[in-house]
Formats: sequence, C-alpha cells, structure tokens
Amino acid sequence: MNKLTTLFLALLLSCSLSAQRLYVGTYNIRYNNPNDEKEGNAWTQRCSHLCDFINFEQPEIFGTQEVLVGQLHDLGWFYKLALLDFELIFEVKMQESEGV
Repeated sequence: MNKLTTLFLALLLSCSLSAQRLYVGTYNIRYNNPNDEKEGNAWTQRCSHLCDFINFEQPEIFGTQEVLVGQLHDLGWFYKLALLDFELIFEVKMQESEGV
C-alpha cells in the first residue's frame, strides 16, 4: 500500500512540476564492519568521503542502503557541520546487534 501511495504522489507531483528538475542521489554506504578497518576502509574514512560527495553533488533527495543507526547519526553530525539542510526519514530493516 505504501508503494502505491508513493507512486501516486510521485505521478501527481510530476504532472504539476513538469518544467522543474529534481536531483536525486543514492549511495550504498556499507554497514560499519569492524574488519574494514584492517583493510584501510573503515567507516570513519568512508563517512568523510561520503559527506564530501554529498556536499559536492548537493542532491535534493539522497537515499542510502545498508546504513546502520549509528552511521545515520554520524552522517547527521557531518551534515550539520557542512550546513546542509536535509530532513532525515528512514526505516530500520535490522538492528545492529543482529549482524549482517
């Protein structure tokens, strides 16, 4: 039902905003795996690169995959430092304690 409602709203908006553009970005963040630090690909490094990417591209809507709640908090902190104006809307698919 939610997908149908979202589709309906998107179609409705597209009809009324036919001359406007919407810049959307999505990024597979990869969950915060402690083993990534051994390979030089820790979340702390990826987070700053991702925030630089968002600041450069400045999408109006930005989606993520594989993000854990702690990572969302980290991104929110960087957003405030970068003075970006994003509203955070998310659905938790798994708890961090469940593992991946």
